[in-house]
Amino acid sequence: MVVRFQSEIAEILRKRDLVVLREMLKNWSPSAAVRVMTELATEDQMIVRRILPRELADEAFESLDLPGKNGC
Repeated sequence: MVVRFQSEIAEILRKRDLVVLREMLKNWSPSAAVRVMTELATEDQMIVRRILPRELADEAFESLDLPGKNGC
């Protein structure tokens, strides 16, 4: 499922159509969200994190290895 949506998500991010992206991702599992986010540039990962429902975003973000995530 995730692989099928990679190019679509990239296009939505390029257009900055965040309402559509939120609708698309809001019911995904944290692991699916992480798989999508790891394929994105750090800036796009942060955009996705901000538009996801809080609980999903928190769970997905905890699994990501981002520079500076832990105040480093």
